Amino acid sequence: MRQQLSEITDLLLAHRDEFARKRETVEERWNEKLEWRQEKDRQWEELFRMVQGLIDDRAEERERCEEERRAAAEKPSTQDVIDILQRENETLRELFETLTNSWREETERQHKELLDTVQSTANVQVPFNVQGYLDEFSKSLATEVRMLLGEVGKLREERRNIQFEIGTLLCLRSKYETGGCLTQIGSHVDLPPEEPPALAPEAPRAGAWRSVHQRGGFRRTRKKSETRPVGPIIGTMPPPAAPPPDRAQATGSWATWQVQPGLEYTPPPSEPTIHLAPEVPQQPRGLFGPRSPRSSERG
Repeated sequence: MRQQLSEITDLLLAHRDEFARKRETVEERWNEKLEWRQEKDRQWEELFRMVQGLIDDRAEERERCEEERRAAAEKPSTQDVIDILQRENETLRELFETLTNSWREETERQHKELLDTVQSTANVQVPFNVQGYLDEFSKSLATEVRMLLGEVGKLREERRNIQFEIGTLLCLRSKYETGGCLTQIGSHVDLPPEEPPALAPEAPRAGAWRSVHQRGGFRRTRKKSETRPVGPIIGTMPPPAAPPPDRAQATGSWATWQVQPGLEYTPPPSEPTIHLAPEVPQQPRGLFGPRSPRSSERG
């Protein structure tokens, strides 16, 4: 019996511990749910506050747009502004025309009064000397005209020199062109090569035996060796010389050259000057020939 009671007691204790453990677990879950609900409530409050702020901003913007629309309706239109500017432009134009006319009339009146005053007092105080002014102007103008004429003359001389150089170059060009005198000097007619002359018969050669002379005492005797004729070797003869050019054909273009009728040659402005090299002074000859230069002497 006691054993059964102890087992029941142990079972009750185990159930009590299990129930306490489950109760703690349930309380923890309940606390977590409370925290989660509080967080969700806080987030909903923030979201509601943001949405309410957006609604308030839209309402303020709508009110501002209404105010701007009413202000724009009260302002004048573009056509009204154009009409106002046109009226102001016409007013300013009339004002400027009036001011210009009055200023012109005042200036003409003052100018006329000044001319009348000057004409009335000029002949009395300082008489005009028109002829003197004309003479001074003529002198200054003559100096400038003289300078300009000198420059024109210089340009004319330069033009003549250039024309003379052009004529000389054209003349030289006509000489070097086809048919000119300078192109025919070096030209010659190609003649067919002449046949080489016939070789002379070769002379008989001397024998290979030679006589040996014994040497004497202190005197040596030399005999003149007989020179044997040697014929020309084939292949070593120079080629035949070209025939000399015909002088009549080379100088025939000088008589046929004519001056171009459409070209006017200007003579040179001055005679050509020939510059000769200075003569070298002759050094005195010494006893054994010309003297050596001083730079070769030793100091």
